[in-house]
Amino acid sequence: MEVEEARTIDVRARTIRRRRGLSLDVAAGLAGITKGYLSMLEHGQRGFNRRGLLEDLAAALGCSVVDLTGQPYLPPDRTSAETLAALPGIREVIYDSTVDKAPQVQVRPSSNSAPRSGAQMSSATLDATALLRASWEPF
Repeated sequence: MEVEEARTIDVRARTIRRRRGLSLDVAAGLAGITKGYLSMLEHGQRGFNRRGLLEDLAAALGCSVVDLTGQPYLPPDRTSAETLAALPGIREVIYDSTVDKAPQVQVRPSSNSAPRSGAQMSSATLDATALLRASWEPF
């Protein structure tokens, strides 16, 4: 990671932490690092040299890795990529919908309350997107 890029992450991390009202102690604890290490990261004395560190800090600050880096962030696997690809379509349908345009769809109870795998969730997301698109009628 280049020095200029790391410096931008330093500033963004500190800004986001302060806007969220988090102290160094709390943010560091949530990220699983020490207060001193977070302070060094924010002041450019240490680098963001691991992907996991960026992910942990982003989760602790309640933001995305993109918010910290300002760059597109590749998903870790194909299932995550497919799920993320479906989100803009879902977002579009939800934002353009009103209560008056709610589809009349029979709700079916889940026969299995066990947790679903990532592949099952991805498939369900794509199915939901198709259903939302089919029931959406623009003005």
